[in-house]
Amino acid sequence: MLNHEIEESIEQLNIQQAIIGVPQHTLRGCLELWNRGRLSALAKAHEISGQTRMSKEEQLTAIEEAIQDPEQLANVLLILDEQEWAVFEDAYRVEELSVQRVPFGYYRFLLEHGFVSTFFYDAQVVMVMPEEVKAAYTRLNDEVFQMNRSRMSLIFKYLTAMTHFYGIFTVESLTEMLNRHHPSEQVNLQQMEEAVSFLLRREQEFVRERGFIVDSSLAHHAEAGTLEQLISQTKGRPHYIPGQEMLMNYADGGYFEVTPQLEALKVYVQDRMACDEVTAEDLADDIQMLCAMEEPLEALLHEFERRDILFKHQRQGEEVLGLLKDIQKTTRLWRLGGHTLKELERPAAMATSAKPGRNDPCPCGSGLKYKKCCGKG
Repeated sequence: MLNHEIEESIEQLNIQQAIIGVPQHTLRGCLELWNRGRLSALAKAHEISGQTRMSKEEQLTAIEEAIQDPEQLANVLLILDEQEWAVFEDAYRVEELSVQRVPFGYYRFLLEHGFVSTFFYDAQVVMVMPEEVKAAYTRLNDEVFQMNRSRMSLIFKYLTAMTHFYGIFTVESLTEMLNRHHPSEQVNLQQMEEAVSFLLRREQEFVRERGFIVDSSLAHHAEAGTLEQLISQTKGRPHYIPGQEMLMNYADGGYFEVTPQLEALKVYVQDRMACDEVTAEDLADDIQMLCAMEEPLEALLHEFERRDILFKHQRQGEEVLGLLKDIQKTTRLWRLGGHTLKELERPAAMATSAKPGRNDPCPCGSGLKYKKCCGKG
């Protein structure tokens, strides 16, 4: 039922944003159906100056020229995310593309720049990429563009993944991480600075603040002082260094690591507290999020209460508390540079054991060899 409602909502939004009528396949044919407000927004997106003094014909001509300009087209295409790029390529290949149930966010940026138009006709929402845009892309799409697009896409993935994983980091850390995972794709610091600035030509999940790249929520939505506190907490603290596959999982903003401790909680509430699988999954998801936010145990226990998951006896309550504390200790935290509390407890716990060999993994959990990390000097 919920999925059907979501699909209906997506469909209605797509209809609202579409031009009502027969699809047009030329750039002028599409633009002539845009109202003055949308044309003005389109001119602004292409940084066309003096449009308030233009007639509609002059405005249309200026917009047509801007949309077909290879440099402007490249500047937009190089900052598309994966979903947007997939829509662009699909629209390029066909005369009309059905987008009835494609989320509006997947093509909004393209629509705002006039590279596609959508039409509601014969009870369907279809997308058209004008012939002139297709021709401009055909001329642009050479080996150099593909190489630049591939590199920018890779940098963007690392930016978003590290934003979700660390919350705050430097361009130097970004450069080191990408080069560590991709020795054949070496990027120097100046190139990375330029790429980050280029990607920030549009709103992203990350921003530049105080010399750092930070999650935009820290800069715009967090309580006053939150960013400053995180800067202080992470100062001088080494990052946990994930492998490439692990880090790339975090490019998806909805991803989190399903630890054995989270799995243990799901199994426990299903086996011992009569929870169904869906409720157990939802509970574990919310518990993980609250642990990442470092909410107190009371907040975690409230997740049981609001779902009417009741403790049968005191011992069960104690067992659940133990499970929750285990999850807290094994949840990756921004203030710990992506480490877990348990990982940072290891050096102390190993103080009485044999010293690791210089080529052994460092016990701090950084992912580096001991000789390259805590064993330096």
